[in-house]
Amino acid sequence: MDFSFYTCLPNSFSFKKLGLLKTYAVDAMVPDSACTATALFTGVKTNFEMVGIDAGVKLADCESGTDPSHYLSTIAEWAQKAGKSTGKYLLIFIII
Repeated sequence: MDFSFYTCLPNSFSFKKLGLLKTYAVDAMVPDSACTATALFTGVKTNFEMVGIDAGVKLADCESGTDPSHYLSTIAEWAQKAGKSTGKYLLIFIII
């Protein structure tokens, strides 16, 4: 397989240090992308199939899911409150 497309990657792929992250759901050993993304961007683990809310909300509990006390703030919100600029970075590879 030809991996020559790596030469066109932006400089962000040449970091000198590497960080590892282990995430899992509060209520499950095998996580899904929803709870792992929440852990990554908020620093708080949550339940399986939950996004942006804490572990106090159970699956299909719509009433507690709409309670703002369960909402989690993200690293982007923290940066904005500190006066930093934020944005999105998207990189998509299509290998045919």
